[in-house]
Amino acid sequence: MDQSELSTVEGLIDRLLTCGGDMSEAHAAGKAIFMATPATDPNRRMRSEQDVQESLQRPWLWLSSMADMAEASSHAAIAGKIALACFLWNRMLIAHDPAIEFGALVAAPERVEAHIYETGVRCLMQLPLTHQLAGDWRGQFLVEDSRQRVATGLILLHDKGVLVAEEAHRTAAAILDRGSAAAH
Repeated sequence: MDQSELSTVEGLIDRLLTCGGDMSEAHAAGKAIFMATPATDPNRRMRSEQDVQESLQRPWLWLSSMADMAEASSHAAIAGKIALACFLWNRMLIAHDPAIEFGALVAAPERVEAHIYETGVRCLMQLPLTHQLAGDWRGQFLVEDSRQRVATGLILLHDKGVLVAEEAHRTAAAILDRGSAAAH
């Protein structure tokens, strides 16, 4: 694995996670991720709608593979950050302003989103609850909250009928059960 590529991805994800709800910053971060995605063939012409869709989905496939690499190389925090960023992009930022996708990242395909969450749930379970994944003066993302968000995304996809690994689903349900019990 190329450690520098993993560091690059972490920097891009950190930029998204520290936008503090500023939609123009979030858009710029999404665009930076899109632009940093390695091209499969830079000379390839878009000949069909399918070619366009594959091009738009490529950043999420890349981030999914980077989350897998992070997990395999014991960089659980990076995989957790990727899962959190996926949740924030797909479930919060796009929901708040669908125009954020224009010229930047589109929503992750559901099966890729599920895979990113599965990897994220496994990795976030390895980290202490109070570990700070990302943050700046505007706010922080602690592992405890990040587990809740990623688990919620995974359960939502499962409930929609998206195929989710059984172990990841059980872990996500347990995270949400513990969070619910702690709130009472």
